[in-house]
Amino acid sequence: MFIVDRQHPVELHVWFTMPRPKSRKHRHPYHVVTPDLDKLVRAVADELTGTLIHDDGQVCRIRAEKTVAPVGDAWTGCQIMVRRLDMENM
Repeated sequence: MFIVDRQHPVELHVWFTMPRPKSRKHRHPYHVVTPDLDKLVRAVADELTGTLIHDDGQVCRIRAEKTVAPVGDAWTGCQIMVRRLDMENM
């Protein structure tokens, strides 16, 4: 079931939490090695095509972040939010 019809633009929010390397030299929370963020986002948009949205061309706004898991937290993965863009939230 599609959440938006094919004429409406959508906004895609994607948060990637990557595994923490065993030897972590930097203290910042960002994952600065491969895979590249743009390629991860492209893969998510491709997978959403035909399920939540008709076509990945409907994605008109992207907000994405790639971080490492916090110390002591083993959860890694991807959180996705797809929202229809209307005149009031543009």
